[in-house]
Amino acid sequence: MSQCATSFNSLLRTMWRESAAVLLLGAATTACYHGAADGGVDASESGDATRADGTSDDGDDGPVPGDGAGPMPLRRLTRLEYDNTVRDLLGDDTRPADALPGESIGSSGFATAGIVSTVDARGLMEVAEAVAARATEDLPGLMSCDPLVDEEACVQTFVESFAKRAYRRALEPGELEGLLALYDVARMDLDEDVAGGVRLVLRAVLQSPQFLYRWELGTSDPQISGELVALTDHEVASRLSYFLWSSMPDAELFAAADAGDLAGRDEIEAHARRMLADPKAVATIDTFHEQWLGLTNLPDIVKSPEAYPSFDEALRASMAASTTAFVRWAILESDGRLETLLTSNMGFVDEALAALYGIEGVDGATLQGPVALPADQRAGILTSAGYLAVHANAFEGSPMARGKHVREKLILCASIPPPPMDVELPDLPPPDPNVPIRERYEAHGLVEPCVSCHTLMDPIGFGLGNFDAVGAWTTVDGGKPVDATGVVTSLDGVDAPFDGPVELARLLADSPAVRDCVARQWFRFAFGRGEGPGDDASLMTAQAAFVASDYDVRELLVALALTQSFRFRAAAEGEVLP
Repeated sequence: MSQCATSFNSLLRTMWRESAAVLLLGAATTACYHGAADGGVDASESGDATRADGTSDDGDDGPVPGDGAGPMPLRRLTRLEYDNTVRDLLGDDTRPADALPGESIGSSGFATAGIVSTVDARGLMEVAEAVAARATEDLPGLMSCDPLVDEEACVQTFVESFAKRAYRRALEPGELEGLLALYDVARMDLDEDVAGGVRLVLRAVLQSPQFLYRWELGTSDPQISGELVALTDHEVASRLSYFLWSSMPDAELFAAADAGDLAGRDEIEAHARRMLADPKAVATIDTFHEQWLGLTNLPDIVKSPEAYPSFDEALRASMAASTTAFVRWAILESDGRLETLLTSNMGFVDEALAALYGIEGVDGATLQGPVALPADQRAGILTSAGYLAVHANAFEGSPMARGKHVREKLILCASIPPPPMDVELPDLPPPDPNVPIRERYEAHGLVEPCVSCHTLMDPIGFGLGNFDAVGAWTTVDGGKPVDATGVVTSLDGVDAPFDGPVELARLLADSPAVRDCVARQWFRFAFGRGEGPGDDASLMTAQAAFVASDYDVRELLVALALTQSFRFRAAAEGEVLP
């Protein structure tokens, strides 16, 4: 890192003259990092240090012989992580990263920040400038000392403390000197006052790769059995905090890392449980479920104003808030069990949603709950109005969209392959008020080459046929009673029939395949990548803990933090270990 640090510090001294300095810094990280892809690329990692009982083969907290760990991609902070980090670092809760371009969905199925383009670089620069300007409006509140008494000592103390927290680790040789040199440039060459000098340092740090990326270089002597790199305590602290809080470590986690207390599973487990009990855990719970269930699309859905005149921005906002409130209640406030998430008929409603759900006695625009929803209609997250509205079109519910999502995200944990490029597909018959949706989809699904895929999707979606395009309950479609019978083909090796959404929810909640898939989805979310063959032991350990806890999602998250895949990585291609 010495050559990288020298190059970086040289860049710091010229950042005030370089409008696209972050591009240069990004290029420097690519050359200096250990060969892993950046956050825009998913890479496979594998391995696990622990068994189902939480111990390694040799009784210590080292890696289990024979188990591996794959290379971890270098990950840039997402917009949510950036916002939460500057909130915890500087007290800035203005959500500045909302001005940045959005992330893409990686092969893991979750959002990932990609390569920094010219547009991204300018956006990151402008956001950093705005954050730094706000932070230095109250210089005494920002710094723990008075620069008017002893400017040199005060500035050095502040910069060292701030940079350590921003980089989430102890400073490397030369980094503090480079930042202090930048402060001197501002004071002597640019004729800035103390606030101006501090502001320039903040801008530089907030644009640096050390802040924008999550570095995992390992210890100075990282080779273990010729393959694995043990993460440092500070790297483990960052993995924990960005996994469970979508933000930087807090003071307690920093102190544990400084003291070398994050090398063992007991210490990691204690912090994971503490963090899940903290209000900041809602960021991770919200984000996972929004992305896993496709709810990030809710702000953009369109419904026919003629067919659904009551669907407006207020109802859309109520759907989003209600779904979030239910997920938080099920995971963090209730028993945390997957069964509760998938089958509970409790919900959160305001006056508009209560009318949609057919509940009387609710007034006003404030969410109330948890309240009991009709038990013969509603069962868990898949019957929430928000989920149903997202997985529908502008005119009607979509058995194909709903069935495809359940099949891919809860059962298969893999995408259904698209049809061959050279095959001409028949068009789905348009909505017809005199023909039930089911009849049109069944006719379409019987046409070759559509049969194989539609057999996997549509019979699941038919079970949600009582819900229209905004998630309201209906009993008649096309002039006929809704037929909500269905079948989940090849569920745990058998074709499982059901009748209606409540039976479907129970079928899914009781399925070992669904439970394993949920654990797999959380693994992908935690690591920002798909699982590889070498992750089998880690995944099996986490799934075993999930089973032992009666499928408590909170216990699953703790178990993931204890796996070898979480605490180790393999050397990247071309990386030379000492």
